[in-house]
Amino acid sequence: TKQDLSEAKAFSQESGLSYEKVWRSWEAGPSKIFLNEMEHRFNKDLILSLREYDSNHLISTTNTWGRNPLFSLPALTDGDVIDVHSYGRVNALKTDPNEISNYMHWIAAAQVANKPISVTEWNVGKFPVQDRHTSPLYMGASAAHQGWDAMMQFGYTAESPKKKGRAFNYAMYNDPSFLGMMPAAALLYRAGHVKEASKTYFFAPTKEQLMYKAITPQTSRAIRTVPEVSKLVIAMPKINELPWLDATQFPLDATVITDLDFSLVAKENTLIESDTGELIRDWGNGIYTINTAKTKAATGWIGGHSINLNGVELNIKTLSSSVAVQALDDKPLNRSRNILISLAARAEPVKARKAPVLAEPVVGSVKVHAALGLKLYKKVSDSKFVEVPMTYSNGVYQIDLDINLKTYWLFLRAPKELDNV
Repeated sequence: TKQDLSEAKAFSQESGLSYEKVWRSWEAGPSKIFLNEMEHRFNKDLILSLREYDSNHLISTTNTWGRNPLFSLPALTDGDVIDVHSYGRVNALKTDPNEISNYMHWIAAAQVANKPISVTEWNVGKFPVQDRHTSPLYMGASAAHQGWDAMMQFGYTAESPKKKGRAFNYAMYNDPSFLGMMPAAALLYRAGHVKEASKTYFFAPTKEQLMYKAITPQTSRAIRTVPEVSKLVIAMPKINELPWLDATQFPLDATVITDLDFSLVAKENTLIESDTGELIRDWGNGIYTINTAKTKAATGWIGGHSINLNGVELNIKTLSSSVAVQALDDKPLNRSRNILISLAARAEPVKARKAPVLAEPVVGSVKVHAALGLKLYKKVSDSKFVEVPMTYSNGVYQIDLDINLKTYWLFLRAPKELDNV
């Protein structure tokens, strides 16, 4: 518009940047500096207005989403929190981070140094992809490992919940594939079952890199590989044309990288382990494992693999499935007397976008080293539990999963613990 061109001309004269470059908004370079300035001016008025009515709540001016390059971040620092949306695709666990990005990397690319990060939309982009049950555990563990501050799956429902409601991306209440793993993901994230990364890397692009290149997880191997191993934060450079932007001040012991092609993953690898030793993503097999004192889980193409997680052994036949074994009493699993076992696999609606939804059972066996005297239950109503047969020998409970189980959650606990549910 004439107003925009007038603003562009004035900014060009003030900053010394080429007017012809400043107004060409579809190009990287001076136009991105100008657009951040314009967004900053809007944000100032927005924040001032909001603070007149409420001085206590955090403000996010908008989000980074839709494959935004890093040059979208400076103006977002006006807010109290950086917010991001990210949607996955089928077989995200099979992506080689040396070559391909997935939706976890796009969130990591929005974690600006010294700013909280919220994720107000995360999900899988198409419905019903067969491996969406992997998303809760992968997102929950990644969020804990990266130190992300708030995770909000989108969405639980877009209608009043009902038995014959909709079955689509935004009706998780009707989706056993997704819903089966959400309590497990929330528990490991909110109760601190997964440690934050032991090392932090500051990705510190120069002004020229940040503003004159379209840096994304697609174009940067560093952004794809670092969060697979350690914590990634994005540093802001000094930009003279944007005096309001705070350049990142690095800790004395900071590990700073500027090379977009930096990698923590050897090209010949087919799996990688987090620096805490708790998380392994095996993209060669499409399997992700979580092995901590209070949560032991595996998700992805786990069928046909024997997975040993130091006290929990999984031998699952269902090809694409998820199993999580977790302490509910904040004790290590081998001493816990209140254990949740979560199950999930494929699920598809009988008719497109309509409930009911058919859920594939998880078939196989789970062995758990745990305290003596526990029994296995499933919940059949709000207040009623029924006992499920299992075997016990030499400190190990063996739970056989079959098609008649008809539940997503089992409880391995002392009988008296039922009074606390």
